[in-house]
Amino acid sequence: MGCVREDKFIEVTRKDLVSDRLGDTASKTSAIFEKALGGVLLIDEAYTINNSSNLDRECLATIIHALDKYREDLIVIFAGYTKQMEQFFNQNQGLRSRIGYVFDFPDYSTEELYQIFEI
Repeated sequence: MGCVREDKFIEVTRKDLVSDRLGDTASKTSAIFEKALGGVLLIDEAYTINNSSNLDRECLATIIHALDKYREDLIVIFAGYTKQMEQFFNQNQGLRSRIGYVFDFPDYSTEELYQIFEI
């Protein structure tokens, strides 16, 4: 589709971004973003990164910086449950303002799950 320059998809969770030591989280998060350059970065269960600790705040600050720095060369997808993602975006207006699109996928019905299982 021409949205990215490389056929690259990287999926991470909080444990891949947040270190157990303050100061290391920024470099760990930055390294993931740099690795994903030119492609797509999916942060699954993104809502687990929250303002409850200094490590998470450091990660969020680094993410916000990277979203600005790499906006022309990276697609970032934040994935998670709707209610928790609302809380995630509400914890930092800087983060919310950098998200271009929000998609809400409804749960599968019983019939749809059955059809998937049949295939």
